[in-house]
Amino acid sequence: MGPFVLCIILLLVFIFVNKEPHRKDDRTTTDVILGLVFKLCFPLHKFDQEPNTNTQIFTPSSFLVHMRHRLKMMTSWIKWIILNIWGFHIKMRSKPKQYLLSGSVTVERIHDILSLWEVCSKNQNVSVLGSLGTLHNSNEVEITLTCSSDCIHGDEIEFRKPTTGLFGNFYKTFDTCGLKDFSVFIKRDIPIVVWFHGGGMVLGDSCDEGIFLPYVLFMRSRKNLIWLSVNYRLAPEHPFPSAVIDGLSLLHHLIVKHPTTPIHIGGISAGGNLSAVVGLETFRKYPSVVKSIVSLDPMLDHRMCSKSHSLYKLSPFCPSSFLRYCWTVYLQLFPFQDEKTVAKLRQNSDQNDTNNIQRLISPIVDLPLNLDSKLAPYFLVKTSKNDGLRDEGLELVNSLKHAGARFKAYESVGSHEVSIILDYVVFDSIMKTWCQLLFET
Repeated sequence: MGPFVLCIILLLVFIFVNKEPHRKDDRTTTDVILGLVFKLCFPLHKFDQEPNTNTQIFTPSSFLVHMRHRLKMMTSWIKWIILNIWGFHIKMRSKPKQYLLSGSVTVERIHDILSLWEVCSKNQNVSVLGSLGTLHNSNEVEITLTCSSDCIHGDEIEFRKPTTGLFGNFYKTFDTCGLKDFSVFIKRDIPIVVWFHGGGMVLGDSCDEGIFLPYVLFMRSRKNLIWLSVNYRLAPEHPFPSAVIDGLSLLHHLIVKHPTTPIHIGGISAGGNLSAVVGLETFRKYPSVVKSIVSLDPMLDHRMCSKSHSLYKLSPFCPSSFLRYCWTVYLQLFPFQDEKTVAKLRQNSDQNDTNNIQRLISPIVDLPLNLDSKLAPYFLVKTSKNDGLRDEGLELVNSLKHAGARFKAYESVGSHEVSIILDYVVFDSIMKTWCQLLFET
C-alpha cells in the first residue's frame, strides 16, 4: 500500500503546490513531508554497503531487487492514472475517433555502436575501463511508446483487449513489437522525444516519472508528439556502457528510419546524464538531427566531491550513500579491481580511446566543437537548490556557456527530482520553452 499512498500524495501535492510558503532551507513543507514518506517507502540511505567479492559484482542484492519491485508498483499506478487522464482529455477535446495509445516496442541493440560511431577503436574492450561486464545478453532494446492516434496512420495495429479506465476506455495498448515494424504507421515530421528515466543507473524503468511530461506538453500545446522512453539496462547486472549503447542504438534506428523527423532528447537524474551523453554523441556523428537536449537534475560526476554533496548528503530523495553505490556498480569501481583495471587500460587503450570513454561517463569532460553553431541542439538544464547533484548541474551550465552553446538554465526550490512538481513557476517555464522547441516552425 505504501507506493499507492505515495502516488495519491504526489497528485495532491501537484494540485495544491502554489499555496505553500517557502522555508529557510529552500524546501517547502510538502517537500519535507514527501521526504519523510519517501524515506519510509524507499529507504535509499541503506545503500551503504559495497560488494567486496567477485561473486557479488554483477548480482543485484535482495534489497535492490525489493526496491525495484516496490518502485515498479508505484510507477504502474502513476502511469495508469496519467494515461487515463490524458486519454480522457483527448476524447473530450479532440476528434471523436482519436485516442491515446501506449505500448512496448523494440529496436536492435547494436553492440559495436561505439566503434561504428567512431567513439573508440574496434579492438577496445568497452566495458568500464576493461572490466568484465556482461554486455552481450540480448539483441533488443525495449522502449515504451506513447502518442495520440493522430501520430499514426493505417488501422493494421492489433490492440490488446480494451483497457478499463477511470470512467471508460481512454487509452489502448498493443503487444510488444519491433519499432521498425511500427515505424511504417508513424506519420512524418511529428517530433519524437527520446526520454531516459532516473534511478541512479540501478533503479527504474521506462514507465517512470517521465510519463506525466508528454501529457503536460500535450495539454500546453494541443499538438502531437511521439514519446519514446528507453528501458535501458541497469547496473550491476549491466554496467557501463550498457545504458549508453542502448540509447545510441535507438538514436541510430531513428536517424536511419526517420531522417527528416526532428528528434529531442531528455532525461532526469541518471537519465539527465544519458540524455546529455547520447545527445552530444549524436551531434558529433549527425549534426542538426537533435534539436534539443533536456537535462533535469543530472548525475554527472562519480567523484562526488562538490560542496552540494556535503550539504545535502542526507537528502531522502538522493542520499550520498545511494549515489556512491550507484557509481560503484555502474562503473565497477571496486578496490580489488584497481590493479587489473589499470593494467587492462594500459594494454588495450590508447589515450584517445580513454578520453572518449571518459566523456561517455560525464559529458563535461569533453564537449564537442561547434556547439555555438545553429545546427547544435538547444539545451535546457535544471538544478534543485536542495540537491547533492546541484553543483554538477551548474558545472554543466558553465561548460555550455564557455562553449558558446544555446541554453537556458533553471533552478527550482526543493529536493532532487520532486522539485520539478513542487516549484510550479520553474516547471511551467521549462514546459513553455520546451514546447517552443518541439513545435517551432
